[in-house]
Amino acid sequence: ADAELLSAAVYVGDLASRLYTELSPAGALLRFRLVQAAREAGGEAPGPFLTRPLSLASRVLELMHGRYGLDPELSSIARLGPARPAERPRR
Repeated sequence: ADAELLSAAVYVGDLASRLYTELSPAGALLRFRLVQAAREAGGEAPGPFLTRPLSLASRVLELMHGRYGLDPELSSIARLGPARPAERPRR
């Protein structure tokens, strides 16, 4: 997929203006590596950003398929603790 497909599928109507913000280098999707833009060998970007192929991070795909667990990339520095009940917001 590329940014144009993402735009047509997700960023429609009132959300259209958020596409460029969320996919910018400082945007959350790239900053937290939830979406990754393709690069050519040697690190060069292949053409304009909006036409570059995009891919979802493996941890996002796992969540989409109902697999909840620690990201294997973090297993050497983190571990999951026991689940805690959700707190109610204070008013």
